[in-house]
Amino acid sequence: SDIAKLGIPAKVKPEIKQKGMAALNNMYIDTLLSVIGESGTLIMPTFTYSACDNKVFEVSTTPSTVGMLTEAFRQSPDTIRSAHPIFSCAFYGKQASTLAKVENFDCFGENSLYDRLHKLEAKYLMLGVNMWQGSTYVYYSEQKHGVPYRYMKDFDATIDDGVGKKNVITPYFVRDYDVGYEDAWEALQEDSLDQGITKSAKFLAGKLLVHNATDIDLFIQEKLNEDPEYLIRYT
Repeated sequence: SDIAKLGIPAKVKPEIKQKGMAALNNMYIDTLLSVIGESGTLIMPTFTYSACDNKVFEVSTTPSTVGMLTEAFRQSPDTIRSAHPIFSCAFYGKQASTLAKVENFDCFGENSLYDRLHKLEAKYLMLGVNMWQGSTYVYYSEQKHGVPYRYMKDFDATIDDGVGKKNVITPYFVRDYDVGYEDAWEALQEDSLDQGITKSAKFLAGKLLVHNATDIDLFIQEKLNEDPEYLIRYT
């Protein structure tokens, strides 16, 4: 998400003058919670990349590095944060406690959060960002396919959950810098919109994008079968 690109709704401006940007964050959080209802679960990324930087991941205090909305959600009452030392997320709702449990520290492997969201046919929503700016789950699809320009690398991680510290190995399907490429997901966004896999709507000064986790993965697999370099460009 990048809610700054969306602009500020007129009805919220008076409250922002009084309470600051917290009012805008709360508006989005409250709106999303009202959409999912009591039967839904809202998840936001609170990635820290702590293991990649050889830093201790403190579950309750290490701030999110992926936007002010996600950090506000992390600090919201009754949210639960997962103890993943690279790709943690914050959860609220019916399945929060179940989905927040880290069943596999492999970032994108079997029984990772992304694998479970795929099986649950979760919805991915981008607020004010394009797919190439916020679609981390594409790496899940690339790992499943076994693309040749990434490889598995183990990171030693230390997690402090407030009770004690523990050391874990975190496998991460990382970029192979020897290949000389960059992610290029513009075609993925355009093609998935053309095929109706991704839906788009204008909102304020920006747009929203949404798709089903299962559908977008299947689409990516089909495209990678046709062209293994579909998601990259060489530099």
